Amino acid sequence: MMDFENFQIQIAQSPLLSAFSNVMSYGVLVIELAICILLIFERSRKIGLYSSFVLMVSFTVYIYMILNYSEFIPCSCGGILEKMDWKTHLIFNIATVIIAAFAVILYSDSKRQEIFKSVSLLLVLSIVSCSAIILMYRQSEFMIKKENNFTRRFLQHPITEEKRSNLQINSYYFAGISKDSVYLGNYTAPFLLTSTDLNFKATKENRVLPDRYNFDFKRVQLKVNAQNYYLYDGSVPVIYQGILGNHQAKTLSLGQAYFSQLVNISKDAFAISTYFKDSEKQTLGLLNPLQKNPLNLKSGILGKTNDGIFDTDGQLHFDPLTQIAVYVH
Repeated sequence: MMDFENFQIQIAQSPLLSAFSNVMSYGVLVIELAICILLIFERSRKIGLYSSFVLMVSFTVYIYMILNYSEFIPCSCGGILEKMDWKTHLIFNIATVIIAAFAVILYSDSKRQEIFKSVSLLLVLSIVSCSAIILMYRQSEFMIKKENNFTRRFLQHPITEEKRSNLQINSYYFAGISKDSVYLGNYTAPFLLTSTDLNFKATKENRVLPDRYNFDFKRVQLKVNAQNYYLYDGSVPVIYQGILGNHQAKTLSLGQAYFSQLVNISKDAFAISTYFKDSEKQTLGLLNPLQKNPLNLKSGILGKTNDGIFDTDGQLHFDPLTQIAVYVH
């Protein structure tokens, strides 16, 4: 009650209850207060014990579903319970359910028939509580997916960290990957290709030596594809190609195209984004340096709505598995 606003926020983060967060935040508080009142008086104490058992079973099922069917969310219990992780919390709740069940049985008459009735009622209430939480979860999922009020949902554990390596400096960028190595370029050392094994234990540096240096480079980048690496600078119409492990990079394309972005789609072919002066907008195209007509611009793909630069600005990607180029803007 003292931190009710924070409790409401944490309930709203729950993937099981987010669709009912407003009702649940008040409902849980009212139910807990009602149970406390029922436990005070002798005539209503048995109902209070059954109610506390139902509430703890519901909480236990909720925690189990959080552990197995949902992403991590903060605990909304408050106090010392908030310091527990979810597994410890589950064990704690199971213990309280057992204690609540024993309390109901001990409060019943000592006759065998009365004990049997109490145990049977506890089992029925457990089934009803579990069913209610599961139905609430399914309904909440339906409401969020089908009747969503623009609530963001995050994937469950989309990335799992296995290994980590400290690069010491922040000027590295991802240049490519092979079956046994990760390759990095470096903005402050643009002609240096760094590779490391997948365990991040063995690191090698390969200095790239282009066969031509007579260019005013501005933003040199390195990319690795299969057994080849490529060095290019879109502000200078040149692309170099080299074999991994070999310092020498030979000119593959010269004077064929200026570009802002480039992705390698095969050994000797590229998809590019460039500014097309005739249509005055960013344009996608294909560059095949070894062909007679190397540049093929696809000016109809991106539509101009304003200045043709910012309204068509995006990121060019290529998926080697599906062999599809994607432009996100």
